[in-house]
Amino acid sequence: MWRATWANLRAEGARLVLTLTMVLIGTGFVSAALVFSESLAQGRASLPRDLAVLVAPAGGRAGQDEGGLSQGGQNARTLAPGELGALARVDGVRSAHGVVDGYAALVGPDGEVVVPPGFDQRMSATNWTGGDRLRLASGSVPEGRDRVAISRAVAAESGLGAGDTATVLHGAGTVRVTVSGVFDHRPTGRETSSAPGLAFDTRTALGLLGTRGTYTSAQLTADPGTSPAALGRRAGGVLPGGFEAVDRGRLAAEQAAGARGLTTSVRTTALTFAVISLVVAATLITNTFSMLVARRSRELALLRAVGATRRQLRRAVLAESAAVGLVGSLLGFGLGLLMAWPALGYAAGFDPGLSGELLVSPLSFGLTVAAGTALTVLAAWLPARRAATVAPAAALVDAPVVGQQPARLRRRIGLAVSVPAVLLLAAACTGTSGGQAAAGLFGALLLFLAVLLLVPSIVGRLTGPLAERLRRRPVAGLAVENVRRHPRRTAATTSALMIGVALAGAVSVFAASITDRSVKDLGAVLGGDHVVVNLVGGQVGSATERKIRDLPGVARTTTLRTDALTVDGARVEAGAVDPAAVRGAAPLVRLDLVEGRAGDLAKGVFVTRSAARQHGWALGDRLTVSSPRGGSRAVEVTGVVTDAPLTRSLILPDELADRHFRPGNGNPLLVAAAPGADRQELEAVLGRAVADRPDLRVQDNEAYVRGLITEIDAFLGVTGGLLGLSVLIAFLGILNTLALSVSERTRELGLLRAVGMTRRQIRRTVSAESVLLALVGGVLGAVVGIVGGAMFQHAVVGQPVFALTVPLDTVALALLVCLLGGLLAAALPARRAARVPVLEAVAAD
Repeated sequence: MWRATWANLRAEGARLVLTLTMVLIGTGFVSAALVFSESLAQGRASLPRDLAVLVAPAGGRAGQDEGGLSQGGQNARTLAPGELGALARVDGVRSAHGVVDGYAALVGPDGEVVVPPGFDQRMSATNWTGGDRLRLASGSVPEGRDRVAISRAVAAESGLGAGDTATVLHGAGTVRVTVSGVFDHRPTGRETSSAPGLAFDTRTALGLLGTRGTYTSAQLTADPGTSPAALGRRAGGVLPGGFEAVDRGRLAAEQAAGARGLTTSVRTTALTFAVISLVVAATLITNTFSMLVARRSRELALLRAVGATRRQLRRAVLAESAAVGLVGSLLGFGLGLLMAWPALGYAAGFDPGLSGELLVSPLSFGLTVAAGTALTVLAAWLPARRAATVAPAAALVDAPVVGQQPARLRRRIGLAVSVPAVLLLAAACTGTSGGQAAAGLFGALLLFLAVLLLVPSIVGRLTGPLAERLRRRPVAGLAVENVRRHPRRTAATTSALMIGVALAGAVSVFAASITDRSVKDLGAVLGGDHVVVNLVGGQVGSATERKIRDLPGVARTTTLRTDALTVDGARVEAGAVDPAAVRGAAPLVRLDLVEGRAGDLAKGVFVTRSAARQHGWALGDRLTVSSPRGGSRAVEVTGVVTDAPLTRSLILPDELADRHFRPGNGNPLLVAAAPGADRQELEAVLGRAVADRPDLRVQDNEAYVRGLITEIDAFLGVTGGLLGLSVLIAFLGILNTLALSVSERTRELGLLRAVGMTRRQIRRTVSAESVLLALVGGVLGAVVGIVGGAMFQHAVVGQPVFALTVPLDTVALALLVCLLGGLLAAALPARRAARVPVLEAVAAD
């Protein structure tokens, strides 16, 4: 039997190539996910070697909005030189290096701001300190106001090196500098940015980076024999308010925890899409082996007649599938390495703490090969059982394989599942409560399962009227009859495509719905006509604001500012705006007041409804507001507003923010055109006014709002690409089904040629069959995907089911892809069918 199995593999090798390719793609995805996530977890750069204790703002990373860094690019809490000196005098401290972080960006030779991949559109600079935090890769240490060192990433992006001159933008203006060298950075995990792009000497950094001569953090090195933990406890005794001493062990634990969280998230996401691809592949592998078993029924019967047992036949088929799965998995692991390598390099750009080195473990290899082989064997289990049921007497029968009708049990289960699915979906349409949202999601899942079970019946219902109308058209009519002839085979092929299209459609509907909702909500807040925004994490600047305010055609301007304040002992995100900007018939900032009047902002502060509920605030309450700059003040709640994008929990008037906010953190600047002013001409005037600031852009309100939600487009692009692999596998399944079908129908094709059908008609028949399969899968997938996307946005966004946005252009594109994919998948099978010799085909068994 093993010799017979090996002979079958060699004989059917060409027909199993596409099956092997499907296994290869699916396992390649698994391999890439495992290797990529493992490299993320283990390939991080270590902490600076000499760092014992980091003194940083309490409450997490300094760069988080909750912890102080916002649009301005600097920390709200800072260390005075005297406080740094007190840390240096702590027993066991060998040296104390004050660290300065703040906004600064390099202008490249092309006149644009240099933003390497990974800096999240937020550039920062630091000071050059002793120790291992910054390591010189080439050139020399920066000394003097006109010298700067640049990171390796900035050097690669800009093409600049030691000795080149460039312009640096900072919070107070610009400075012309010479590049002194290129450096590498060892992160602590609490930087204000993913990594600093520039480094000045300490004196220059203290003057340029907006910290007013103070430090954003400090790094302590320990005397020999002093442990980091002991030094951290000692340093904690002299810390100013709002700071904490984090020893090396805790920093390492934080980095490890962050790496584990990121790794788990990446692995889970990637493996989810990998499982989808594998499920699609398994469906098609089952279909392939079912067709091969049906085609070899006479051969299997002969084996039974000469003494082969049912168990031997079953093992033979499973052995063939195991061989295909093993080879496909081995090749898939190699494909996964090729996919993970550029992905890891891209991720290293986004996180300079990554080494970018590809790490491959035996576990990743073993899991990939085991998953691919087991999947293929399991997918071939049912065809193997059918092979074992072939009776020896079947060897005497010379009859074509007859397609099976849809199983009644499958249809009954599908109908049973569809009833609660429809009821749950109907319940979800009646409201937006949590229970109704959950009902909608569960109903969408049940609908998906019901359609999968009912695909054979649905295909029969859809193609029945079509077959009647096309009966007199030989090409189209024959194509429809071929699809209807094997309902299970058709169902397996179309279901695979339906899964990919449905998931892609659901994601598209969800993304379109949430995008439109975000645009609507953000647009409702913004008044005026144009927005001047710093695109790389800095501020617009008071000088630029004054220049724009004095331009002809400008009626009013206001800057949106944010900071973190302490209110009655609780940390609160606060925003500030000019009170005049929220008043009048056409305010620059539209606030939906629940209580109070717009003009009352000048007399106190506004709070959002959710913040009022969370903290127990009410109209007329007196709040104690404490600033990171020192001092506190009692203010009255003079208004309660509806939660909206761009607003914070606490809204202050500019006059109060000037006392409590850190300076120079305004971004963006809202601009209202004067009555009668031409808006397009004003946009050009504004562009010329900020031409000397490459970090600023002039946008209309819609462009600014869409710039804030680019993450949704990125999410859609990534998920679309990942789901595209499952669609590719589905098209390979169509190709494989057609190829096997053509081989199975050799005699039939010969008879058609003998009675007058031309080669062109044969090709068109096979192509029409392929297109019909693809369109049925695409249409079913689009319908299920729209329903699923509607329920998903209903649950996540909380808006009514019928408030969804259906991206008709995306749906049309998906159907077009199905049409073209069907034509491409049919190209080789159709060509082969047309070339079948008539006499040999008629004489074939």
